[in-house]
Amino acid sequence: MVERESVYDFSSRVSEIVNQIKSCGDTIKDKRVVEKVLRCLPSKFDHVAVAIEESKDLSKMTIYELTKSLLAHEQRINRSNKWYLDSGASNHMTGNKDIFVEINPNITSQIILGDGTQRRVERKCIIAVQTKGGNRELITDVLYVPNLSYNLFKYWTTLAREFFGAL
Repeated sequence: MVERESVYDFSSRVSEIVNQIKSCGDTIKDKRVVEKVLRCLPSKFDHVAVAIEESKDLSKMTIYELTKSLLAHEQRINRSNKWYLDSGASNHMTGNKDIFVEINPNITSQIILGDGTQRRVERKCIIAVQTKGGNRELITDVLYVPNLSYNLFKYWTTLAREFFGAL
């Protein structure tokens, strides 16, 4: 298995080779295929390979069962590449004008906050956020609400910095 190859693609390749061997009249036991697959995995699968070798009876494990375990592990690896910020609010808003990179002053409206109070929206803006990788990402349609003392975006970015270092 090459580093960037998916478990699904690798499993398909292995199955094709096994089927070719069987079509030539040879027999190959699942145990032998499972052992070879575990040895061919990239290093990012080392801990799962060891766990399977230690906890499972490889003589009873099928290629299908091994593939299921590896797919589950691959999904866990892939879900940790990125995380998404969702405030749960219908609009992002802030009271800090200094963070805007682009402003549309023609937008005015009213919003109702979670506590039932109404606030005036003066502008719709774009803000920039520096990611941990050093990239600059834009968040569009952010509402400027004067005198808004706190917002969920500020809360979540503060929380994210505590856990992840920087966005």
